[in-house]
Amino acid sequence: MNVLDCQWLNRWHARGWQEIDSAAYERAYANFGGSVITHPQFIATVSTLAAMPLRYFGRFEDGKLIGAVPTWNSFIAGHKRALKRVHHYERVDLGNMEIILPLAPRVCALPLHFKGDYISATHIAQIKSLRSQSETLSLLKNYSHNEFSKKFQYNRTREWRLLEEAGGVVREVNEFSPADIAKWYVELFELRWQKKPKAYERLAEQLEALKDFLTGKVLFLKDRPIAIQLLFFACSPQWISFEFLNAGVDPDFNQYSPGSVLTFLNTQCAENFAQEQGKQLRYSFGRSDADYKMLWCHQAPVYRI
Repeated sequence: MNVLDCQWLNRWHARGWQEIDSAAYERAYANFGGSVITHPQFIATVSTLAAMPLRYFGRFEDGKLIGAVPTWNSFIAGHKRALKRVHHYERVDLGNMEIILPLAPRVCALPLHFKGDYISATHIAQIKSLRSQSETLSLLKNYSHNEFSKKFQYNRTREWRLLEEAGGVVREVNEFSPADIAKWYVELFELRWQKKPKAYERLAEQLEALKDFLTGKVLFLKDRPIAIQLLFFACSPQWISFEFLNAGVDPDFNQYSPGSVLTFLNTQCAENFAQEQGKQLRYSFGRSDADYKMLWCHQAPVYRI
């Protein structure tokens, strides 16, 4: 370890944090939970894909670990600015994921100085260095709490029935190889947006490495994929997190509203899964940057350090 590295570690020790190993971080996540981007296996895999050195820091109280954070240098791991600084921004597509760190529920006003964006409002009383962020995250409304009107749900069900009558079929993403999912996503994304998605050349590699977290469905019409979403999930003790990164939709079939149908099927499946597990659902559509998200979501505040 060089002198600068020692000085950096000493600075964090003085602030009450100390470096921990991956096993300790995994225990913190298993005990306290987190989000998709902070899941031990997910962030370790992303760090490898992005060629970013990953380190973990922990906070202790009476010898017990009460909080942990994965880091890329002075950033919370997963931060886009950290990737941009070393020109690795196009290596992975992470969207704008909600950051929930593995912190004990009793933690209050914890000093944390690693830089980060899109930090969950669940930490508002736990981390004292949080600052308001101008953006918000779009978090899915709740079906079982009647946050979607009967008319809204009827219209989505009707759209799906019409697509089925036209020959539409829904399949699970895990029925296909990550290479196929990547190929269809890139093709449909380009049809929808007239450009290729970020990190498209490495997407098959990313999905292969993260296949244990990949979920959702693919819509087909007469054996032709017409809608697909990049959707990742991770489980915590009290909740299940889903991250909807982006979608590819063939505009030739817009009369069947395939994007709306696929969102309806994926979100209902996620809520049912969370209910079966007896856990809260946190389903994020990422940054609130599109009108359609207003139909499906609440706008949730997020914070930065």
